[in-house]
Amino acid sequence: MTTQQKRGARIMCRLMKFYALSSRPGCQSYTLSPAELSDLLEVPADLAPGKALGWLLESGYRASMAKSGGVTLRIDSDVGSDDVREVFEYWQKQTGKIRTKLLPARKSRIRARLREFSKEDLKRAIDALASSDFHRGNNDRGMIYLDIEQIIRSGERVEYFLQRAEKEQAESSDNVFDLMSKRYG
Repeated sequence: MTTQQKRGARIMCRLMKFYALSSRPGCQSYTLSPAELSDLLEVPADLAPGKALGWLLESGYRASMAKSGGVTLRIDSDVGSDDVREVFEYWQKQTGKIRTKLLPARKSRIRARLREFSKEDLKRAIDALASSDFHRGNNDRGMIYLDIEQIIRSGERVEYFLQRAEKEQAESSDNVFDLMSKRYG
């Protein structure tokens, strides 16, 4: 860990204590003024935002410069390892890819998608992938496209599979309605 990363981690520890972020569920954003950052970092107010932003970003935290001149910090306390593992294991079960490992790259992409979508949304997207004839190999190349990367690559991909799930649900609802109307007229 570099000195800047250690400083970024130290800033986060101080912020978490100062704002008691760990007790607040969900994703929170906090904007710290240059004066607050100066007090926290013990550096001049004109240097504090830039130094804090650099240290936080290098440490892997989500931060950006605020219009007020301070730093906006985003804390994601609701995305834990258990959530990531649950989504991954659900994908394994639905696709039969039991031997696939949860590698760091997959873990970080699943975590990123969990910041944007709920676990239930990701599971619905996985269901849509697993039920897709095309992705199961019924395509002109005969290729199977069931890797979790098909979904977690981007937020747009999750939205694509959620739309497929909604379309499939609407079609199955129409089929049930048609059967009921035929039976009961």
